[in-house]
Parts: sequence; structure tokens; C-alpha cells
Amino acid sequence: MQLHLVDNMWKCLNCDTVHEERPNFCNNCGLVQAGLGTLEKYNILENYCRPLSLIMRNNNIVHYLIDACAGSGRVQAYNDQGLVDGSPVIMSRTREWVQTTIKDKTKAQEANCIFIEINPKTYKLLEN
Repeated sequence: MQLHLVDNMWKCLNCDTVHEERPNFCNNCGLVQAGLGTLEKYNILENYCRPLSLIMRNNNIVHYLIDACAGSGRVQAYNDQGLVDGSPVIMSRTREWVQTTIKDKTKAQEANCIFIEINPKTYKLLEN
């Protein structure tokens, strides 16, 4: 499942839909295209969420990692043919990382993830 440039057009390998211009997401299946700076945003998110969530968890503070524009879970990098983990995957991995890194593993899981996506097609990819 990825998009790539073919003869100056974008073709979704998830559903084979061809787009005349690089879309924000595939209109047919909902696969999200990363914009300029998205990979930097994901790096900042991961570097911020992990220590914050670990601190909150070690202090027994219930907290939520919320993504109000969750997207398709995995997205195509702006100038790359491959897929990268999007913010929901980063947050889910953070939740698992915190659980394996916490000092007192006898405490209940206190990091929760909430993902919101309004595009039904994109939501379906996120759900998968």
C-alpha cells in the first residue's frame, strides 16, 4: 500500500487510482500523503511523547495521547515512494514503549490513545 509518481501522475498502489496531481490523500481509498515537514513533525512528536508519557506514568497520572486528525495510520513520505508510520502509530508505539519501560510494572496501564478521523475511507485504513 503506497503511492508513487508515474509519468508525472500519482498512482495509489493500495487501490490503483491515478491522480493528476499529488493529493493530500487518495480520494478513492483514503491513503494520506505526508506534506513538507511531516517527517520532522513525527520525529518531534515521538521525542516529546515518550519522555512525557513515561514521566506521567511513573507518577501514576492517567493521561491520554489524542490525535484529532489521525489520518490513515501510515502515510507516504513527501519525497519518497515508501510508507512511514504516522502519528497514530507513533502514539501507539509510545504507549507500548512506556509500558515496557516503566519502573513499577505492577501498576495498571495509565496511558490511553484516542484517534479521531472524519474521512470514512481514511478511517478504514487507520482501523486496519
